[in-house]
Amino acid sequence: MRYRTSAALQSVPISFDVGQGVPESDIKWFLRFMEDAMESGARFKAGETIQIGWIIDRFEQQSESEIAICEPDFTNIPIAFRDSVTITLRHLRLHKDVVESVGLQPAFPSIRQSAIVCSSFADEPVIMVRNEPLSDTDSGVFVGCGDIRHDHETTENLERRSLYEVALLAKSVIPFVALPVGSEVHLAPGLEVFFEGKLRPIRRGSYLAEFARG
Repeated sequence: MRYRTSAALQSVPISFDVGQGVPESDIKWFLRFMEDAMESGARFKAGETIQIGWIIDRFEQQSESEIAICEPDFTNIPIAFRDSVTITLRHLRLHKDVVESVGLQPAFPSIRQSAIVCSSFADEPVIMVRNEPLSDTDSGVFVGCGDIRHDHETTENLERRSLYEVALLAKSVIPFVALPVGSEVHLAPGLEVFFEGKLRPIRRGSYLAEFARG
């Protein structure tokens, strides 16, 4: 489905894939967000980017008066952009639902920021920790495997990757990357979320309550 937001001399067509887990309320919110920005004087240029949640979207020229907003396709490395914001809004809703499930507030990193991962994380991601970032390019995210023989304190077993790469290699980590600094998630053998060392109860009827039930 294709919507069009416009103001003054600029028109921004926005595409969504119907039935892909994006509530109508989120679509309306995003359209209003774009319209408000343009009515306030914002003018988008080809090649410019905008961060929505953790995703970096890019504006691409489609005609003399139209510039579309495009998102990473979460398939290719290097990043390939597609004319849609479906994944963007689906992840935004997912992250909000996850943090609300444990009574926290989201702290969105960027897919361009890096994470520290163990060299076996893609085979069996079991733990994700959100530490204080070391720099603007660091997300503070650590992802480790569940092999107790694999020493996560040894630099030889660790590597730094972009969060985008992590998402492509271990999709099970995606729902939890917007948990705030101080969070720790155990994905197996059962889902547990900790914050500042304390187990967070999962709210009944929440997204994570259903997620944990499988």
